[in-house]
Amino acid sequence: MTARQGMGPVERIEWRLRHDVVAEEGWRPETVARAIRARRASSTGGVSAGERFLERPVPILRPRLGGLSSVGVVVVIAILIALIALLVGGPKPVPVETPSPSATTGPTLTRIVASGQLRVAVVGPVDSIHGAVAQAVAHGLGVQPVLTQVAWRDVKAVNWNDQWDVAAGIVKTYSIGEEHAYVGEYGYRPALLLIDANSTIATPADLAGRQVCVREGGDPQSWITGFPDNDSPTTPVAMPNRDTMTIVTRPSDTDCLAALGAGSVDAVFEDELTVTQLQAPGHRTLGGPVMTERMEFLVSRQDPYASELRFPIGDLLIHRLWVDGTLARVFAEHADDNVRAIEPAATPAPS
Repeated sequence: MTARQGMGPVERIEWRLRHDVVAEEGWRPETVARAIRARRASSTGGVSAGERFLERPVPILRPRLGGLSSVGVVVVIAILIALIALLVGGPKPVPVETPSPSATTGPTLTRIVASGQLRVAVVGPVDSIHGAVAQAVAHGLGVQPVLTQVAWRDVKAVNWNDQWDVAAGIVKTYSIGEEHAYVGEYGYRPALLLIDANSTIATPADLAGRQVCVREGGDPQSWITGFPDNDSPTTPVAMPNRDTMTIVTRPSDTDCLAALGAGSVDAVFEDELTVTQLQAPGHRTLGGPVMTERMEFLVSRQDPYASELRFPIGDLLIHRLWVDGTLARVFAEHADDNVRAIEPAATPAPS
């Protein structure tokens, strides 16, 4: 049995939150640890050691006070007050800051619940897998989803003008700066190489001296031109040196596919074609995925409390929406989107 298989549901949730939050820039491990301790304390309703200590003298002193004179009682009380004063005047422990963000505190989550709406900017069609997952998250929070199709450049802008609470359909890449934060991953998709079905190219290494088409401004272009995404795991695909290939850009993956069909390029490096397009006759994939891209919800740091959504959204994506079967159904209904689910079992076990 692996360490991951030995964990219970609550332990898996806490580990996943710890794993994701610590990986997020700007978060400190001690902040996450405090938040997890607060979650445990609130669920058990336990009494602190300090409270138990203050309760102990009552039954010990009560029977003895009955045999003392009033003067004796006063003396005993005076002694106790003096002792307490000494303790209070001594060194004080450093106060533990209230965990924030958390699953239950903070104005952002409170505002969303009070409004009854989760406003989601969806990069691409709202009826995609990204929109469907966003709807499931909204219902899990007890509010209604309000989905708006947007362009990537609008999400990347620093100022959202309070139009949306979160954005979906975002690849976790280096291109997100300090103005944004990720609050929950839900899937991944592969970036693949496509060639003509009758091409003599046998391996990705054979692309040296060839023309490779990529979507302009997309993640495959960033990767293949020398800016790999450290958060997206690459696969052991032996690509030729980037300087030996001619990189051709087109507005979309579909345009690249048309160029491949016309014979004006030798290969397409893509990440947004549907399964139907990938399996269409006339071309074939060359090897396996060159890299995989993690899909996450994004918030704007223009709202200083927006990152608190990591806890409730993370709980839904890691646990609750899998327990009730919602995410399994959502991904099954959107299989053509070529976005694969990140299930709880895929969470790395603690080292």
